[in-house]
Amino acid sequence: MKYALLELLSTEPMHGYQMMKGLEEKTGGLYSPSPGSIYPTLQMLEDRELVTSEDVGGKKTYSITEAGLVFLQERQTEEKREISKEQVPADLRERNLELQQELHELVETMKVLQKKAENDPVQLSRLIFFVKKVRHKLEGHFGEDAHR
Repeated sequence: MKYALLELLSTEPMHGYQMMKGLEEKTGGLYSPSPGSIYPTLQMLEDRELVTSEDVGGKKTYSITEAGLVFLQERQTEEKREISKEQVPADLRERNLELQQELHELVETMKVLQKKAENDPVQLSRLIFFVKKVRHKLEGHFGEDAHR
């Protein structure tokens, strides 16, 4: 709701009723917000200094602030990033899913091995040695910043 209100206010200052009608229009009448959802959200946006309000002709009119515009632009940038993630070729998505599954399996294996080695100093030392060795190999292969 907050992003929808900020988007409306980015075009022009409005009072609550105009925003309710604007949102209803944007959704083709599928969503008709109530004052009980609009005004608390506007108050929260005002508290966060993303909008300001002033009395104009007996109606409280809201305007987006610079901070509100920045907040909205950051959200729009994030949405663009999400869309671009969705445009990743199917084979690459599959490979990423495969990597996630392998990492999950590795973590589960490590938990079992750690549990088995926790009371055996020799096994614990060997496990630490192999984990460090794998980490160093990964860092060597993918660069110094692989662990960050």
